[in-house]
Amino acid sequence: MPQLEEISIYLKGLWLLVSGKPEGLGWLDLSANGVWRSFAAILWCLPAMAVSWGLGGCFILATCRRSPRLAFCSSPSCS
Repeated sequence: MPQLEEISIYLKGLWLLVSGKPEGLGWLDLSANGVWRSFAAILWCLPAMAVSWGLGGCFILATCRRSPRLAFCSSPSCS
């Protein structure tokens, strides 16, 4: 698991990139090892992502049941 200091460095680089500043790339680990670590990070985030996806699905189903004519509602429970 990465240390807090390492995470703050990467977040600073990400913030610079989002702000349109290309020097943010200098704050990121673009080595082969760094790239593989970023893919491995999905495993660390997966439990929170699963909860988020589940709650989002529940929200959509509840909305479909209340207003079946919504355009995004294509499930059979909406009819």
